[in-house]
Amino acid sequence: MSAQFVTETVDNTGAVVGNVCLTLDRDDNPWIAYIADQPVRNVQVARRTDAGWIREDTHVVAIADESRIPLAIDSKGNPHIACRDGDSGNLRWAFERQGSWTSQEVPTHGGLSPRPVSHISMTLHPGKLDTEMRDTPQFAFQEMFSARSLGYATKVGDNWSVEILDEDPIRETGLFASMAFDISEALRIAYFDFRDQGMSLNPQRLKMAVTLADGWDSRIVDDDPTLVGHFSSIPKGTTFTPFIAYWDKGSGDLIVWSPSSIFGDPGRKEVVAAALSSRPIPSAAVNLQSKFCVAYPDNGIRIATRHHESGEDAWGVQTVADTGTWPSLAYDKQGSAHIAYEAEGSLKYAREMEG
Repeated sequence: MSAQFVTETVDNTGAVVGNVCLTLDRDDNPWIAYIADQPVRNVQVARRTDAGWIREDTHVVAIADESRIPLAIDSKGNPHIACRDGDSGNLRWAFERQGSWTSQEVPTHGGLSPRPVSHISMTLHPGKLDTEMRDTPQFAFQEMFSARSLGYATKVGDNWSVEILDEDPIRETGLFASMAFDISEALRIAYFDFRDQGMSLNPQRLKMAVTLADGWDSRIVDDDPTLVGHFSSIPKGTTFTPFIAYWDKGSGDLIVWSPSSIFGDPGRKEVVAAALSSRPIPSAAVNLQSKFCVAYPDNGIRIATRHHESGEDAWGVQTVADTGTWPSLAYDKQGSAHIAYEAEGSLKYAREMEG
């Protein structure tokens, strides 16, 4: 039996552009970041309280590209967002303290000065195992100043640390970055690289960078020569087993990659939905039963969940809404799904009913 959802309108101004990101705080209250033309593509943050939805303008103007507005809540309950600055194209980080928003540009050029970036992602260190790192912001981005490479930045105290994690003299890398900590507090970044071969659709390989005891390791996880990968999504770590949802622009297939337990095996690819005609920017999550879940737009908003039945894995798909784009999915501590999305210029939120 499919789950039933209760849907609410969060912002009905008709000015919502998209770039939606939903997260839950420690009390499982939903928060949503998004871009709205109020007045000029400002980043808005909405949160649900007992009295209803409260919307705040961060006064940060963003570029409305194909990246979400990353949103994270720190251990004190304060929201953090990141975006590409609407004027400079630089990476801008903003956070709220005592009801007031503060923002600053991240010195992505060697920790010395800001420079234009693309394909951004952000998260906060959970700090459950490494308490000294708790709440430190972590950023992934495509560095555009020189070689269009994968960059990483973090701020500990007053000090910025900036690194280039993947640079290739013949490939553009760091496209469509998505980052998350796993349960061991290893940080993983999914992204694509690209080489212009003069084709109408040039192959884009899926890669993953992960923190190890002695630094970063970057590896190719899907180098299918026909893959034209877009829109990676890696879920927050409730499991040691990472998975990555992404779209193949060549075939139109929405794919999930997960690692193999067999040494040397390239991993497992599963088609979640075939030949999608839209640009289905996915949102990956893990539910309470540690099942892989992916929200995506396909003539409405869908959630696909991987089930193990009769000795085989299969994807079950349910419809949350008949229209919408930019879905963002999360599960609360009771296992209920929460999803936010844009629909016809409005911001919608749906919650799975208990029982």
